[in-house]
Amino acid sequence: MGKKTRRIQSISERRGLQDELLRITAMQEGVTSAKLEWQAHEQTRSLVDKIRNLEATFERPTTPRKERMEALLEWAKDSLKIDVSSIKIEENEKKGFGFVASRDMAENEVILTIPDNYFLKLPRNGPVAKFISQDKMLIFMPNVALAVYLLSEYFNKKSFWKVYFDALPDSFDTVLYWSDEELKRLKGSVAFGEAIKLYRNIARQYAYLSKVLQAYGDPQLPLISYDQYRWAVSVIMTRQNALNPEAFNTALVPLWDNCNHEVNAVASTDYVIAKEKMDHGYAECHLTQAVKAGNPITINYGKKRILQDLLLHCGFVPEITNALENPIRIKLGISTADRLYAKRLKLLALFGLEASCSYEISCDLPEKSLLYVFIRVFHMDEATIEKWLESDNYSVISMLEDSPAGEEIERKAWNLLKERLSLILASYTTTKDEDMAAAKSDQNRLAFATRLKTAEKCVLQRLKEICIEYIERLDKEIPSLEK
Repeated sequence: MGKKTRRIQSISERRGLQDELLRITAMQEGVTSAKLEWQAHEQTRSLVDKIRNLEATFERPTTPRKERMEALLEWAKDSLKIDVSSIKIEENEKKGFGFVASRDMAENEVILTIPDNYFLKLPRNGPVAKFISQDKMLIFMPNVALAVYLLSEYFNKKSFWKVYFDALPDSFDTVLYWSDEELKRLKGSVAFGEAIKLYRNIARQYAYLSKVLQAYGDPQLPLISYDQYRWAVSVIMTRQNALNPEAFNTALVPLWDNCNHEVNAVASTDYVIAKEKMDHGYAECHLTQAVKAGNPITINYGKKRILQDLLLHCGFVPEITNALENPIRIKLGISTADRLYAKRLKLLALFGLEASCSYEISCDLPEKSLLYVFIRVFHMDEATIEKWLESDNYSVISMLEDSPAGEEIERKAWNLLKERLSLILASYTTTKDEDMAAAKSDQNRLAFATRLKTAEKCVLQRLKEICIEYIERLDKEIPSLEK
């Protein structure tokens, strides 16, 4: 068999696997059973692995990344005319490469200014812009569109951003790079199901885009492999920023994106509109406190950021000093076997909720949240549901003030939340001592998974205690009808 024949067969086999990947990922939508969800993931992983074996290896620069970082600083200074005298880029054993101060600096001092014409953002003209404008998925998912544009520029040897691309990480700690054994470490956390869903969605996007780009046939657009797309998506997820949402949905900011996250950060970034050009501006990074030479320069990626999101979309979970400060998500749902399922679903929809949802919770009393709406609707009788369906005021506050909804519903609602929290806590399989040891692991992914689950357990346990306190208060104030 000749090389040409083998190549044609390989292309045909790859297309067949992509078709199968599109088919099974579509069928997996809506799977809620954890066991079935994992079985579906194994199917997806198997197909992805077969496709990867047929595709060429994703080539990245072979020079040490430290040298590529030095080249990035030189490029910023010489080509972009950016003042980089206040910063250096050094490697940290746990956090990778990041900024450190090159000299002592005072609070409010500006350390870096990046004009937005150097940002990598969606193009308004050209072949990529034309392709995006003709595809519904890319129109409604600008982050996916930016990943396609990133790859088109990455394979353009004359790209303005070539030095920046070379300096980017060769791989990431996003869950797209985790092995199945590493993913299993998330079991018990809502992040386990979310990680599986993210993996499935990216696999589906890859299969769809690969086929669409082949059919489109523009030589200026990349014919992507799975490894290339996974890398591009991880770059976007971990580095994108909406510094000026009125002008562009999201963008990559070269050089500045080496500013790592810290809860107690020492710097902050603003987008400043240029006085001479109102349609342009720049990212300005300034210190929020004095910094000594050699110390890290960090920003906060969002105060009280949900830990599951940091893991899924940024590829890390920070060391946590007070777990109770961090919000987490839990998943709750209504059984389709419930006699009032349709009516409960209709009422939940009026509050923008679904039969099965993930809810953000923290150690604040959750009675002013959508979670509170869910737990009350879960226990409403038919008459109360009907009353609410006839109402025209669908706000959390209105439900809070609705004492006629029934004190027994109130009591049952808090009992439901307490029971669900107990069930979630029981699903974690490791002990506190095991978690403490693993959280200090040199293996980043093990440490991240453990830090996440440790924080979740702390929040869940405290919330359970709050529920018990609230129920005891209700018992004192309102005699139970069942007594």
